[in-house]
Amino acid sequence: MTQQRYFLLWALFKQLRDWHFVLAPADYSALHQALNAGFGWESSDALRDLCCALWAKSRQEQEILIKLFDDLVADLELEGWQLPKETQALTSPKSLPPEQLPTKKLMLEATPTPSSKEELPTAPPVIEGYKRFPDIPPPSTDILKQPFILTPQFIINYREIAQAWRRLRKPMRKGAKRELDIEATIERRCRQGVVAPIVLVPRQRNAARVLLLIDRQGSMTPFHRASDELGKALRQSANLDDVTIFYFHNVPAEGADETILEPLSDQLFPKMDTVLAEIEPLTTGNVYKDAELLETYPLAQVLKMYAEHAAVVLLSDGGAARKQYNALRLLDTVAFLKALRIYTSTVLWLNPLPAREGNPCDYWANTTAAQIARHIPMFPLNRWGLHQAVNVLQGQVYSVECPL
Repeated sequence: MTQQRYFLLWALFKQLRDWHFVLAPADYSALHQALNAGFGWESSDALRDLCCALWAKSRQEQEILIKLFDDLVADLELEGWQLPKETQALTSPKSLPPEQLPTKKLMLEATPTPSSKEELPTAPPVIEGYKRFPDIPPPSTDILKQPFILTPQFIINYREIAQAWRRLRKPMRKGAKRELDIEATIERRCRQGVVAPIVLVPRQRNAARVLLLIDRQGSMTPFHRASDELGKALRQSANLDDVTIFYFHNVPAEGADETILEPLSDQLFPKMDTVLAEIEPLTTGNVYKDAELLETYPLAQVLKMYAEHAAVVLLSDGGAARKQYNALRLLDTVAFLKALRIYTSTVLWLNPLPAREGNPCDYWANTTAAQIARHIPMFPLNRWGLHQAVNVLQGQVYSVECPL
C-alpha cells in the first residue's frame, strides 16, 4: 500500500507539471514533510485533499488535480489501499480532453477510514521508467500528540525590551524612613557623645518616568503589534516609576505657521536650518488615550501633567514607511519638539524602520524621518537601537547635526 502511494504521488507530480502547474522540487518536499507529520494517511480522499491544499492555487487547478488523482487511483487499483498484483500503464494527461474534466467541488472534510495495521515496508521498489522514491517512515503517534505553540515574531521581543529599559535608572530616596543611615548615625553619636537614636532615611527607588507617544494607523498599521508589545513591556517589566502612553496620528501637534516655509519653496527637500529660529513651540492639538484614537486629551494638558522632568519617547516611522518627504509635517514636528524642550531635556525618537548602527539606511533617506533625525536622536526599534536610546536617556552625549 505504501509503495503504491509513493508511486501515485510521483506520477501525479509529473502529470501536474505536464499540465503547466507551477511546481518545484520544494513543493514535492513539502508534501513529504506533511506526510511525515501525519497528514494524508487516513484515506485516499485525505491524501487528495492534502495534495490540493499544497499544489493547487485556484479552483480550476483543484478540478484538474482531482481528475488526475482519481484516474491514477483507478489505474493503480488502489481500492482499499491494497497492493496491486501488477501495475498498469498510466494514461497521459494530455490525452484527456478539457470537456472531461470534473466540475465537482473540493471536499475539504473527508470522512476518515481506519488505517491498516499491516506492517509497512521500509523501502519502496524500483519501478521501470521512474526514479526510486526516498524512504518515508510511517507517521509517529508521538509527533501527533505534541502540541504546536505558535508565538508572534516581532522586531524585538518582550524580554529584550525589558532588559534594555531596566537600565534606565534615576535613584531617589522617597517614602517612609525605613533604611538605616550608618554614616549619619555614627556622626550624630560622635557629636553628642552619648548613645543617640539611629538615623533613618527613605529607601532608594527608581524615579525614572517615561511618556511614550505612539503614532497610530496609516503607515504605522503594520507595526501596531510591535508598538503594543513595547508599551506592555515598559509598563510590566521595566521597573520604572511611571509609564504613560498616549497615541497620535502622523504628528502630535498641528497648526504651525506655514509662511515660514516660503523662503524654502525652491528646494526639493528643504531643511529647516535657516528658519529654525523662527519656528515657535507648538502644543495645539489633541492626543488619544486609547489605541483606537477615540478618547481625546488636549496635548498641552498632557505635556503639563506627564512630560515635566520625564523622558519623552516618540515612536513613529516619520514618513519613512511610504518614502515620503512632507515639509508641513516636518514643520509641525519641529515646532512640537521645541515645545517638549520647555518641559524636559530628554527627548528621543524610535523608528520601526531598520537602520544600520549609527547611519540611516535607504528606508530613512530623503524622507521626513531623515530630517527629524538631524534635530533629535533617532534610533531604530531593535535591540541595538533600544540600548542606544537608554544610554542617551541616562545622560550619554549624543550629537545631532542641527540640535534644537
